[in-house]
Amino acid sequence: MGYVFVSYSRRQSAAADTLIDWMERNGIAVWKDTASMPAGVAWRRQVTEAIRGADLVVMCVSRLWYGSRACRDEEHWAAHYHRPQVRIPVDEGRFDPARAVAAIQAAWAAVTPEDRLAGELETAAGDWANRGGRSRDLARGRALKAYRRAFGGSARGPRGSRQGTRGGGAATAAPRPITSVAARYLTQSIRRGVILRVLAALAAIAIVCAGVSGVTFATRMRQIDAANTQANEESRRWDALRDALDESPYKAMETVLAQPHDAATMRGSMFVATMRMVLAAHVPDDYGDATDPRFSGYDFPDALDTRRPDALADAGVSAATIAKTRGYAVSPDGLEVAALGGADVRILDARRGDTLMTLTGANLTKVTSMAWSEDGSALAVRSSDGKATVWKVRAGTTIVKNTGSWFMDGAALGGVGGASGNGSRAALLARDGRVTLVDTAKGRVVSDAVRVPVDVGVAIATAPDATDTAVVAGTKDGNTVLYRVAFGGDASGADGAGGAGDAGDAGDAGKATRIEVPDGCAPGAIAVLPGGREIAIGCGAQIDVIGMRGGGPSRTIVNDAGADVTALRADGEGRLFVGFDGGTLAVVEAGSSTLIRPDAAASDVGSVGICLGGTARAVAVSGSKALFVGDGTPAQLCSRGVSRSRTGDGGANGVDAARRDKDPWTMHIGMTDFASLTDAHQSRAVAAAPDGSAFAAGLSDGSVMFARYDMQPGPLVREIPGEVRVVVYAPDGKRVVAATRDGVIYTVVAPDAGEYEGATLRRQVQERLDRARKLGLAR
Repeated sequence: MGYVFVSYSRRQSAAADTLIDWMERNGIAVWKDTASMPAGVAWRRQVTEAIRGADLVVMCVSRLWYGSRACRDEEHWAAHYHRPQVRIPVDEGRFDPARAVAAIQAAWAAVTPEDRLAGELETAAGDWANRGGRSRDLARGRALKAYRRAFGGSARGPRGSRQGTRGGGAATAAPRPITSVAARYLTQSIRRGVILRVLAALAAIAIVCAGVSGVTFATRMRQIDAANTQANEESRRWDALRDALDESPYKAMETVLAQPHDAATMRGSMFVATMRMVLAAHVPDDYGDATDPRFSGYDFPDALDTRRPDALADAGVSAATIAKTRGYAVSPDGLEVAALGGADVRILDARRGDTLMTLTGANLTKVTSMAWSEDGSALAVRSSDGKATVWKVRAGTTIVKNTGSWFMDGAALGGVGGASGNGSRAALLARDGRVTLVDTAKGRVVSDAVRVPVDVGVAIATAPDATDTAVVAGTKDGNTVLYRVAFGGDASGADGAGGAGDAGDAGDAGKATRIEVPDGCAPGAIAVLPGGREIAIGCGAQIDVIGMRGGGPSRTIVNDAGADVTALRADGEGRLFVGFDGGTLAVVEAGSSTLIRPDAAASDVGSVGICLGGTARAVAVSGSKALFVGDGTPAQLCSRGVSRSRTGDGGANGVDAARRDKDPWTMHIGMTDFASLTDAHQSRAVAAAPDGSAFAAGLSDGSVMFARYDMQPGPLVREIPGEVRVVVYAPDGKRVVAATRDGVIYTVVAPDAGEYEGATLRRQVQERLDRARKLGLAR
């Protein structure tokens, strides 16, 4: 049974509720976005998937509806997926329930089997793309026969689709299109069926040939058996690790330490992932007699506080979680709440109720009180047996300031080397247009006096060599505007000598100069080219390169596919790296007006399907490699790399090994959470280390994820709540400044080169187990 998707303005929900009530009474299922989703939840993904599979889209149109970006996006997606639609006017004085019901009834009756089959195909294709384009998810059997019969295996659409003709003439058999993803899914499904039939024939031939070339056949079979044995062994190890984690974090440590650890094994991604999974368990850092002086900094109350804190009143904590909680303790800064359960302590985001981390590794049945350290970096519990247990809750992060601002975007000033996203200062743009400057080396705010005259700040960008100026995009009186902002060299107490195009004059500090944009352009994604004299702005499906004073474009780069520009970044040589709505990536060489679409790396299976449909939101460039991050799927955070290296990683030695200017641009897999440590579905911030050896990305669940240049996974730090909107490396590469949508600015310790090596991680696991044994927490 299908369903109807209803698109409406929340301010006119009464009319929508009337129509929904009628449909539900008449047995028509309705998908309605009624939840007020917190920041970080992939609303776009959920709504897109709902529209993709809907049999009918009902649009409650009005002035408010046409003025809503979300509603217009829903209209766009309905058209993109070719779903049957009906428009119902709901403005005051125009809404007629009887006529509206009649229109919906007629539209519902007109939905054909081909319409429903198209919805099934689009849904199956979307699931296939979201799961990485795996062959096992392709269509087969009766479903494939039905798709082929209706759509013919081409992207043009179903045969015999009904379309009305003028004057009430006979319906024609004009084809109706399906999306490119659905067409690719159908093509791959058909191709898979053909390949399987060919393989069956080849297998029969191989059996015959085996008598002639038995030695070759036997050798190949031994290779296959060896590969299967290795795969089975790896699967067995994963299962053993999961079982051990369910039993105890210390049992998990013993399990991974018992695994083979020769040099070749420790270089493998699986070995690194297992070590990271174990290290992600939050076990006590100290344990002992509560009267010991080392616990004197914790002000333990006489008893557990069982009252639910006011901070969690609107956080959406589940009833099951509340029922299992025996006591609460709010952090000194109010950002987090410790909730004591039966066997663990959960650290909750005080605003949203999400679990940031789970503290385990100790017997908590006798706990009588909980207390935070004065700075909120550690939590301690005291038990009735007189023992105290301490966990470091913020082991790698330090809060710089809780500003209360709504940060939207950020950029780096005073960058080092050719990598993007690092500098001596981070410029953080708030929704109200205020720009906060942070000294990245010292981890302190140096200025928050600059205010750009916009109603809503949207994006900020700096040239790769900028020290004192940035470009800000925002809205003013309903129109999109651009400003050049000069901060002045003394904003950080540093030398004011700026690069080309920079202000360099302290007298210009805080000055915002309006930049005229081409008619009809509403730039969202922006990038400043080296020298600071030109800006690349995303204008729908094209990029206009304009001067710093505005006016007509000096060149225009058009995306013939029609997808909107969603991410832009310029490197030190003037190249542009571009991300489009729907997941397409492209490179524009310096001075060119041509989009180069990278090929997928033939040796990198994951690069082809892991992020299909995942819209890019941010880009960082390091030498000949660009890392894109953006909207992902329930199975995987979306991240892809574009490189001029034949292997995609440039080797483990950094940027220089990857520079081959004559090589084609190739797309590779990007950051990947092999250890399954995050549920984040989106990233809107990414930066490259000053020496080009690593990347850092800020995720929608408050995590900061690191990866080496070759995409070897690094640590994932989730210690501060909120959706990360900005990450900027300090000049020495030892820390990252991050800022959240909730206005919290903090620093994160960046991993050194050794922390990407399996041998180092194994040593850390051994040290942690030895400490637990010394404290008496493990045998």
